[in-house]
Amino acid sequence: MGLIKKMDQRLELMGKMMRQTQFDLTKSNDLSLDQSYKKSVFKCLNCTSERQCRQWLDTSKEITEAPDFCPNAGEFNSL
Repeated sequence: MGLIKKMDQRLELMGKMMRQTQFDLTKSNDLSLDQSYKKSVFKCLNCTSERQCRQWLDTSKEITEAPDFCPNAGEFNSL
């Protein structure tokens, strides 16, 4: 898979996860919004649970916390 395609797919998943958990990046506790976002993107790009993430997002219909397998769960569940 090409890098650009992987980035597009992972950012799509990250956006879905943020919506599913109602995570508002502007309310992040991190002092630097830009740095917080970059860290989240990096974690998502390097995640090894893409298939599990897609399945979870496809079946989770209610607003909920991010699952334990998500490398951004701590961040997304903090607000």
